[in-house]
Amino acid sequence: MPAVTAKAILFTIEIQFTMAFSKQHLYRQDTQIASATFKALSYSGRLEILFKLYSEGPLCVQDLALGHPISREALSCHLKILRIAGLIIAEERFPYTFYSVDENNIDKAEEILIQFFAHLKQTSSPL
Repeated sequence: MPAVTAKAILFTIEIQFTMAFSKQHLYRQDTQIASATFKALSYSGRLEILFKLYSEGPLCVQDLALGHPISREALSCHLKILRIAGLIIAEERFPYTFYSVDENNIDKAEEILIQFFAHLKQTSSPL
């Protein structure tokens, strides 16, 4: 077995880090925001979470899990994505965390999507 040198390890680490960095920051800010919004809305389970929170108000993971075909752990991951996108708010009420829709940011997300499609229609050329 060949000896592993510090130089070889450093080279491997450099390759892993340079290949892992996202280039998202190189794009316009409006397309970055639209992309993040689309990503948050790109899974049907997250859409169902938003519908349930919108119709029933603040709920904890245990209540949200009722009727969802995914585990609580997976549900928590989807809630995190929605929270990072700013579409929901988490409020700690010991021993649970309650989630609710951030209506201000939902309105902003709606405007972002409307502006994106309006811009897309203006810039696209017919075939």
